[in-house]
Amino acid sequence: MLSPAMHHGSSGHLGHGMGGGHAGGMDMMGPMGQHHHHGGLNAHHGHHGHAQSAAVHPGLMNSTSGPSPHTPSGGLGPPLQGVTAVVPSASAANQVSLAQLIEFIVQRSYHDLSVLAELLPRKTDMERKIEIFNYASRTRMLLIRLQSLVKWASSASKVDKCVSIMAFCERSAHVFMDTADAMARMSRETLVRATLPNFHLPAAVEILTTGSYSRVPRCIRDRIVPPEPITPAERRQTLLKLNRVIEHRLVTSDLPVQMRNLKIENGRVTFYVQHEFEATLTLMGDGPLIPWRLLKVHVLVEDKETGEGKALMHSMQLRYVEQLLQTRLASDEPQPLHDLYSILHSLCQALQLEVLHSQTQKLCFERLGDYIRIEEYKPGRCLTISYWRELMSKDPNSELGYRFSVQVDPHDPAKPLMVFHVPPLVSDVGDKAIRSDHISLERILVSSIYVRTKSRLNELKKDIQGRLKLRDLEATLHGSPAVLSIPILEKCLRSEQLLVTVDTHTGIFLAHVPQYENNPFTSQIQQALNDDRSHLEALVSQLRFWITKQRVHKTLQQLPATSYERLPILFDLNKHPLKDLSPNRMYIRLHRQPNAILIVEFHEKETNHCEIEYQYYFLWVRPASIEDNPNDEKVVTSIPKVYLKALTMVQFDPFLVTHGTATKVDVQDLSEKIIGKRKLGGKIEPPIKRTKFPAYFISDLAHVIAFTDERIPLTGLCMEFTKWGIAHSGVEIEDKAVGLVIKIFKFPHVSGVSKGAVLRLQKYLLAVNVRLVHRQGRFWRLEFVFCGTPVGSIAQKKNSAGRKTLQFTFEVGNVDKMNTTVEAMYQEWVQIVHVFDVVDQLEEYLQHDSCSISNIVGIKSYSFKDVVLEFGPNRNQTVRVEWKAARNRFALSFDALKQHAGVVPHNLVREQLEQHLNMHRNLPLLAKIIVETSSPLKSISLLPNIPQMGVSLHKINHPVETFVSLPQSGTHIKVLFYNTYCLDIQIRAGGLVYVRDGAISLFDQRKVIDEIQPIPGLKTFLSKYVDESAFHRRQSQTEDDNPPSPTLVGANDEQSGVGLRFNTPHTPPSNPLTPASPLTGTSSSSTTNPGFLQSPPSGIRNPSPANIPQPSPSGQPMPSPSGFMVPSPINPVNSVGSPFPSVQSPLAVGSPGAIRPSPRPNRSHTPNPQQSQPIARILPPRLWAGAQPTPLTFQAFDELCRPCTALAPTPGVSVLPMTLAPLHRFLGCLFLRRQLHHVVRQEEMVQGLPPSDNTTINFKVDGLVCRVLCMAGNNFQSLHLKLEPDKNMAPHWPPDMIHTMEKFFDIRVAAPPFRPNAVTAFIKILQCPIEPLKDIVNIMRYEMNPELVIRNNLKWTCRICLTVPPSAPPIIPLSQPGLLRLKDKMLLFLHIIRANVQLPPGVEPQSVVIPLVYDINMNSTTVAQKEMNPVVNIAQQHLSRLGRSGQLPMNRCTILPSVQDLLFQLTLPNEGPASSREYV
Repeated sequence: MLSPAMHHGSSGHLGHGMGGGHAGGMDMMGPMGQHHHHGGLNAHHGHHGHAQSAAVHPGLMNSTSGPSPHTPSGGLGPPLQGVTAVVPSASAANQVSLAQLIEFIVQRSYHDLSVLAELLPRKTDMERKIEIFNYASRTRMLLIRLQSLVKWASSASKVDKCVSIMAFCERSAHVFMDTADAMARMSRETLVRATLPNFHLPAAVEILTTGSYSRVPRCIRDRIVPPEPITPAERRQTLLKLNRVIEHRLVTSDLPVQMRNLKIENGRVTFYVQHEFEATLTLMGDGPLIPWRLLKVHVLVEDKETGEGKALMHSMQLRYVEQLLQTRLASDEPQPLHDLYSILHSLCQALQLEVLHSQTQKLCFERLGDYIRIEEYKPGRCLTISYWRELMSKDPNSELGYRFSVQVDPHDPAKPLMVFHVPPLVSDVGDKAIRSDHISLERILVSSIYVRTKSRLNELKKDIQGRLKLRDLEATLHGSPAVLSIPILEKCLRSEQLLVTVDTHTGIFLAHVPQYENNPFTSQIQQALNDDRSHLEALVSQLRFWITKQRVHKTLQQLPATSYERLPILFDLNKHPLKDLSPNRMYIRLHRQPNAILIVEFHEKETNHCEIEYQYYFLWVRPASIEDNPNDEKVVTSIPKVYLKALTMVQFDPFLVTHGTATKVDVQDLSEKIIGKRKLGGKIEPPIKRTKFPAYFISDLAHVIAFTDERIPLTGLCMEFTKWGIAHSGVEIEDKAVGLVIKIFKFPHVSGVSKGAVLRLQKYLLAVNVRLVHRQGRFWRLEFVFCGTPVGSIAQKKNSAGRKTLQFTFEVGNVDKMNTTVEAMYQEWVQIVHVFDVVDQLEEYLQHDSCSISNIVGIKSYSFKDVVLEFGPNRNQTVRVEWKAARNRFALSFDALKQHAGVVPHNLVREQLEQHLNMHRNLPLLAKIIVETSSPLKSISLLPNIPQMGVSLHKINHPVETFVSLPQSGTHIKVLFYNTYCLDIQIRAGGLVYVRDGAISLFDQRKVIDEIQPIPGLKTFLSKYVDESAFHRRQSQTEDDNPPSPTLVGANDEQSGVGLRFNTPHTPPSNPLTPASPLTGTSSSSTTNPGFLQSPPSGIRNPSPANIPQPSPSGQPMPSPSGFMVPSPINPVNSVGSPFPSVQSPLAVGSPGAIRPSPRPNRSHTPNPQQSQPIARILPPRLWAGAQPTPLTFQAFDELCRPCTALAPTPGVSVLPMTLAPLHRFLGCLFLRRQLHHVVRQEEMVQGLPPSDNTTINFKVDGLVCRVLCMAGNNFQSLHLKLEPDKNMAPHWPPDMIHTMEKFFDIRVAAPPFRPNAVTAFIKILQCPIEPLKDIVNIMRYEMNPELVIRNNLKWTCRICLTVPPSAPPIIPLSQPGLLRLKDKMLLFLHIIRANVQLPPGVEPQSVVIPLVYDINMNSTTVAQKEMNPVVNIAQQHLSRLGRSGQLPMNRCTILPSVQDLLFQLTLPNEGPASSREYV
């Protein structure tokens, strides 16, 4: 702790600084108070401050001095005023910390620095330096002392402890002594007189009741209580009498003229002299000899620029002036008011001169520097200022320079200050500035310079008008500061004029162009104006050309061109015409044509130099390098071509370009300008109004650029048409000069189309035109004009045989890329020809009644570039046929109308149908295929393709689509279910669909496609939907409808017939099949790969080659229309009635026509180093019924694929009421049966039993015999569980529990989406010990019997999660089995849902998934602890409290009691209705 006595050593310096501040604050008082203040008050403060400092310094460590008594008030005192200095022997409680001491020192230094910053600007330079040095010395000494003190304090811990002990002892002694003294004093003095006084009750009662006291003694009342004031009426009467006395005195006195502005009010008179002073006087009586009494003087002179709002005179000085004036008024002077005005007027003039002098000094110091100078200053007399000192050496007429003087009128001092100018000026602006409220030297200076500037610019204007020969143009002088505007161009903008002004600081001429401040000629023109003006004309001409170039730049801002002053052009200096051009030229490169350059040359008109003439040249260039051979253009180098070689150059006639055949004539006679142009018929057109452009816009240049930019691509297009052999007319001007057009007469022959078809198309074609369109860019517009249509149904409609225009647009590119544009135009013609070819063929068939095709399909619209066919019931479906030039083939796009807009089944086989059309080019044939396949494809589209999780056992979290359709051709589709089972579907004529098992090979029924499982019972299932009346065939007794899983054997084993072992079933990958390419769908059978074997029976669908329609040489069938009969491509002629071959051979299945590849990709190209021989999947050598196609009618096939509600196979059996397709249910049940086989073989605690038939799976768990049945009562569309307990376990399994488990299996396990992990989880539940299993079955009751929740008034209901739901905590992967058992612990996921609450419609109840862990040995039920969320944490705490409460029975399993307690009492933080919840 440090004593604060050390801080006052430099307080004297602060007092000295403040004394100096008082002096500096009164420097502006003028000559009357200046010497008095410096000599008295300032000296006194300064010496006293030094003396105080000297007295404090010797006692720095033990001084008790306080702050300086001369420290100025007003917040400027030192920061140590509240600190009491003590001697070292004082109490330790009065010490301060070192941090506080440092803070005080910093505040003290900052305070002194702030005072210096405020006072130094008003002092001279030498005084400033002295004060700054004193401050630095003072602060340095203070910091040195602080450093010494800090060094000493670092080793003063022991001394500090001793001082603290001594202080404590001394404080304790003082406490004892003070206590004894106080008690003695109290007993001797206070308690002696401790008696109650005699209260003055009458006085108290009077004061409390009346509020006053009337018994005050008279001596007190006369001395203290003031007399009552006069009344307001008496006061007003007295003041009115005094006003009349003052009016009489003023009338009888001699009053100065300047003081005639007065006001008499409230017994006083106020004289107001504008801009000088305001004096208030009164009279103390009505006698004629009573002198005037001065009440107040207010000086009106202010310094609003440098005074910072402070008064010019100190209050003491003002009191001195008032005393002086009162002395003069009380004297025997005959005219006291004249003396009053004389004194105050002289004082105000002195103050005005002082203000002007101070403003001048500040201007010189802050802004103007040496530009102005004070030549002479006599306080109270005059002030002389000189300016434009630099011009004095250049202007011979100004020997004395330029100056003005502000002084007192020598003839009449009573007048205001006057301003005299040298050289003389005829202006009163200076006098107006003196007589204003805001007295300012800067205003006087600015007004003087403004008048001087106008004078000089007027002289320059006369000289410029003659030198530059402006003729009709005239330079104007305007503005403040004055500016001379010189127009140097005809139609010159104000921003393009040459502006000349005078520099207000130096007086020299300044020149600039506002819009082009950085032009290279302004500085030279400015130098010529101030020195030698002989080169002025040439410099202005160069500026004209430079501004013209800038106008060219601005004209091209909105045009597709860029201007350059220089370009790297290579040309022959001796021969090329470029050498003859003047240097005043511009190069313009067109953006769209990089090889074209437009050259603009400038000249001044001889009769008027301010008008510019333009010459235009067109130059064609090509990129070149400096190393190219100039003599041989074919010889080029590989270095970058950074130069342009000039080729040909042509001069444009500006008049012909701007007044050509495509422009409007604007040359008029005088009569036409007045009355308009006469037309035939007596009508008069109004005079032509020419568009007015801004001066900077060169309209002729813009027209030339537009002319060039438009003609170049048209000319290039004509040349390219000639190269392609397209006959055209060249560039022509359309009627009424609306634009340019190229007419095409003939296109080259289109390959693949007969000449007769082209000739028939040309009958409808009127014209083909090409135009250049400028709408939102530049585009080529190719226009085909047709008349009529070849389609009879459209031609019969009203207004359908008229004119029709077909337009195509193309981007306008470079001339070098014109070949691409012409090719695109030709492809549009090719598109029209190809579409017309197929439409003409279709229309020929539609026009004959013998053809039945008109009843099933029609042409909705035909626009020559595409055709739209309508088909289906009520013609509600359409197909658009168009030619794709990029692919060189036809393309189809299907759509539907109105309510069928979202159902477009043909998109499934669109690519195969396109391939068929491009190969046969037979649109009637394609239309028949589309119509006959519409219904089956619509049925196939009803099968769901939603991805499902948990289907694949080998890939976790991998979604697998439910049904995947793989089209092989337009009538052949393979359908995959969960990438495990495959259906081969063939669409035939007559309303039949053939379905077979796609996993079995068509050539060898022992072979199975990789990773595809045969479908057991497929024939039996499909036979339920066969229409016996439409088609009947009895199944052979030798055919087996339940093939086993194929076995993987090597090639040698297959040949020897060994290895017919059943392979372990497994779930294949997510995408085992890929659709065959449509290009290979019609390939030859000789290229068939063994891995792509598929085909329906040959005896049914393979007609003889003689019965297949052969294509014509032109690539399309051309039968005679008279005997036309379209054979169905899906029902070959002469096909047999029975679709089944002879059953004597297992290989009686052939290929229909051409062999199409299987959707299973060939994997023989992928080598496996661990497998030396190829692997084949084989079946036992029997006839499999699923390999034979089953015929179904369209209606039966639609019933098979359309979602519906399943029926119970037998009464009393539960079936999930869900809408699903029968085929989906059948395959899903097969998928679950296959998984159940797999689980039964894998689980150790499950014992497989021999089945009674192929539709039953028997197995046994501890105490239960299980049978999973697939009944024929509902066409094998559901699985059902039948349980039978052992005899010794029968008492443990009452019928209601058996029924609950059977119902749970039927509704929850064997239900969509048929997840195998649900089967796995159910089998794991059956393997649980009997007590936990009973609890789980009792939990199932809440879901199977919802009335239990309502009857027991449960807060929550629950359901067991067979697979891990998305909302479950991330303990195990998603969609895995929901029951997991590891050693003696079981993990079970329970989904609880809020029950017995009323919710608004559309709001789902709150739900949460809780993972329960049951320890079999410990008989405890808890919640899984991994990544516990807040809701699960509440459930864990709830179960923990339940376990500690002792309410759980210890002699039974705790799963059911724990779950029941959760359902009754679980309370979540927010149990409000949730907007969306996930269900499992």
